[in-house]
Amino acid sequence: MDHLKNLLAGLASVLVLAPGSDYVRPERGGFARDARNLRGDVRRVGADMRNVTERYGQQIDYRKG
Repeated sequence: MDHLKNLLAGLASVLVLAPGSDYVRPERGGFARDARNLRGDVRRVGADMRNVTERYGQQIDYRKG
């Protein structure tokens, strides 16, 4: 019975003619804002990694061991 339900659900999803869109189109400058936010995230992660390596005095090399 479950297989039949899954098959019918699959057929129903294929037959949808105009699905609602989950993608929200960014307003003007949206991609530039995303790039700026990503650069800020990279800076924050880099600063955090730098603080950790300074705290422990050396870089961690996982290949050693």
